[in-house]
Formats: sequence, structure tokens, C-alpha cells
Amino acid sequence: MKLFWRRRFCIACVLALSGSVWVIAVLQAQPAPAEKNAARTALPSANATKNAQTQISEIYKAQFFKARNSKDAGLKREFANALYTQSKETGNDLASRYVCLLESRKLMEVAGDPNGALRSIDAMGTLFEVDLLPLKAVSLRAVLGKSKQDFQWITVHALELAEEAEQRGKFDIVSQLLETAQLAALRTKERGLIKLTGDLRGLIPDQKKEFEANQKALTVLATTPNDPAANVVVGRYLCLVRGDWATGGPKLQNGNDEELKAIAVREAAKPQALADVLALAQAWQVLAEKQTGSFKPRMLREAAYWFHLASFDATGLQKAQCEKLAQQVSGMTPRSSTAPGLMTFLYEGQDFNTLRATRIDARINMNFGNGGPAEGLPNDNFSLVWVGQLKIPSSGTYVIHLVHDDGGRVWIDDINIINHWGGAAENAVELQLREGLHALRVEYNERGGTAGVTLAWKQGDGELQTIPETAYFHSPELARVRGVK
Repeated sequence: MKLFWRRRFCIACVLALSGSVWVIAVLQAQPAPAEKNAARTALPSANATKNAQTQISEIYKAQFFKARNSKDAGLKREFANALYTQSKETGNDLASRYVCLLESRKLMEVAGDPNGALRSIDAMGTLFEVDLLPLKAVSLRAVLGKSKQDFQWITVHALELAEEAEQRGKFDIVSQLLETAQLAALRTKERGLIKLTGDLRGLIPDQKKEFEANQKALTVLATTPNDPAANVVVGRYLCLVRGDWATGGPKLQNGNDEELKAIAVREAAKPQALADVLALAQAWQVLAEKQTGSFKPRMLREAAYWFHLASFDATGLQKAQCEKLAQQVSGMTPRSSTAPGLMTFLYEGQDFNTLRATRIDARINMNFGNGGPAEGLPNDNFSLVWVGQLKIPSSGTYVIHLVHDDGGRVWIDDINIINHWGGAAENAVELQLREGLHALRVEYNERGGTAGVTLAWKQGDGELQTIPETAYFHSPELARVRGVK
């Protein structure tokens, strides 16, 4: 699974520059499309679907009548949730499960709940061999958002799906999703989002040409793998469109575009020193200004990414300049890999007073007893921060549970879901999470006495368990510039 880190950072910049109070997760990744597996089956036949529709309509006749004729969105959402739950309890009757999810999706659309509508579609994807992309495109267009946050949510998710459609060459769906994104952006009145969606719609013809050129170049490489011109076309597409630098970088180095080749060499070196990171950012910026079409904004977004990384180590005016340059360029370029574990920052003082150490922790399940969290830190009066991504194995309802002695706070996708900065306690929150990587931040402090912290989860009706090591990831790029080893 690729982590679309640069892309999410750039959208967050747009919202920040617009003065939005709704924060988009900077490190959130787009969930991958559902993979085929043996448990999935073909959609029920039209006849089986019709029979199930008749049966369910009769069983829930009164509820359907109330939900369809009421103006109360909460009532519609409540019945939609009931149908969603019923879809999981219907056993092997696949036609009934399909109809329950179909009706739940429709009600969520009318209720103005885009997340609920996509949840039902994701559930279809776990049961049936169905292309979820066009279904999601239709739902995002059909949903009747009510608040500014609803329209922000629709805008960002339509942009995410548009990128997936572009990578698959589905440009009719790209056009549909970007139109939805722009309409929703207009309702947010966020100037940055409105400009972004309008600019992206204007780039669709160029994106289509890029895709077709890449397909032709792949054909050439199949018989002539060292063809320099084809290597440039494919490498540029892989790196700048798909974010696959592991495959695309070597192709750029084998190509005949000397400027791109030089940048690819710098990228492969994984620069860490501030001067080298800044030099790479500036190289992207200079090359971008020579481009036309959609590769110009894509390269500018690469520059924005490296300026952002440089801002972690820069100081004074240089830091301010890096942050400004990073925010001035926003867009949709996917980028970065992931590595296991969470970046951990260990501080002396219960309010992150003095950073004493960094490390990578495999998971959050610590029992410090009466001791300290690491050598060189006191036994009391310390604080820790874990930063990274949480991998959700499948879409659904989760309970996130934090046991902490003393204070504890949790953010998922930049939303503060647990906030107890007092004494020892257990806190839990239930929320809907989509399959894939989600930005995670956990803060903890110890004032005195015994100390410990554990982050656990429960999916659906399952058992509460400590979140395993396999669910935690971090960005190696961020780890390098922050000096975390």
C-alpha cells in the first residue's frame, strides 16, 4: 500500500491558507481499493435481488415509510445504520445482505452522511466482486451535505478518488469526481479549495495524454528495456503520478533527460543534511518552471514536500521561508514510503519541556512501573509523543481504548478523540474508520508514582486487544529529518 503523504500535506496547506478551522490529516493515506480474495463473490442475480428487495421492504415497511417521508436526517441515518447492522447478521443470504447495504447507502445519501454512504459501499466490496470506484463517485455526487464540514469532507474524498481513477485510466470518472469536488468546494467558500478543484479540472486533458504516453512507452520498454526516451516517460509517470520512486527512480536515471536524471540521483541519495534537502527542493522548483501541462504543478508539489521537510531543521528566517514556500504550493502528488513502528519523542517535564531522546517504538504498550521511559530521563515528571500512522485492516466500527497513568491524549486524522490530561484513567471512543492508513498521534505524561500507557482497539463485536505491532507505521523521510533512529 502506498502512503499518499505529500498529497495530504498539500491539501492541508490549501485549507490552512484559506483559514479553515477543519484540519485535514497531514499524514493520512488514502485507503487502497479492496483487493480480490476468495471470500468475495459475484453480485446476486437480478431476480435474487428483486426477491430480497420485496422481502426486506415488507419486513421493514413501517421503517421505510417513516425514513423516506421524514425530513429528520437523524431518523434516516438511524434506519440506515440498522440496515447496515442487519447486513452483517443475515448470514449466507447474500442477496439480502446486498439489498440491506444498497438501501443503507441510499438513506445515508439522503441523510447527508457521505461517510456512512461510503461505509456501505466498502462493505459491499468485502462481499462482492464489484468495482467500488464508480459507486463511490455516484454517492459523493448524490449525497446532500448540510454543513461546511460535510462539503469539505466531500471535496477531499472526491479528490482522493479522482487520483485513483486517474491512475486506472478512468478519465470519465475523473471528470465526474472533480466536478463533484468543485461543486462541494464552492459550498465551503474556501478559496484555496475552489481554486485547487478548478485547476485540477483544467488539467484532465493533460492527465489523459500522460496516461496514454505512459502506456505507449511501456510497450516500447517491453521489447527495448534500455530505450532512454521511453525510460523518461515511464519513470516520470511512475514517480510524479503514482509516487512509485522505487521503480520509477532508476528509470529516470536510465533516461535521456539530464535534469530529471540529476534530480533522481539526489532523490535516491535520500538527503538528510539541511543544505542537501534545500538543494533538492530548489532543483524541483527550477525544473517545474520549465514545464507545461500537469507536470508543472506535480513538480512544484515535489518542491513543496522537500521545503516542508527542510523546515524541521531550519531556524529563524530560513525556517519561515521554507514553511512559506511549502504552503504556497498545494496539490495532489502522492509520495513517500512507510516503515514499521511509531516515531517516539521523549521529554523531560510533563508538558514536553525538554526533548531528551528519540526512538522508534514497535507499539504503545508500556509499563514503566516506578522507573523512567529511557536512560537519561527521570522516573517522574516526563512526557512522550508517538507520531505515525495506524493501519486499519478493514472498514467498520472500532473502539479505540487508552489506558494511561497519568495523562493521555489521542488524535486520529488530526481529530482529538481522547483528551484526559489529568490523572490515571481509562478512556474509550467508538468511531467509523475506513480501511487503510490513518494519521495517529498519542501524547502521554507522568507526574509521579507508577507509570504506564497502552493503546488498544476493538473491531465490531470482537475482543478488546492491544493494538499489534503490524498496525503501526511511520514516514522514514520525517524520521530522518527529525533525527529519529
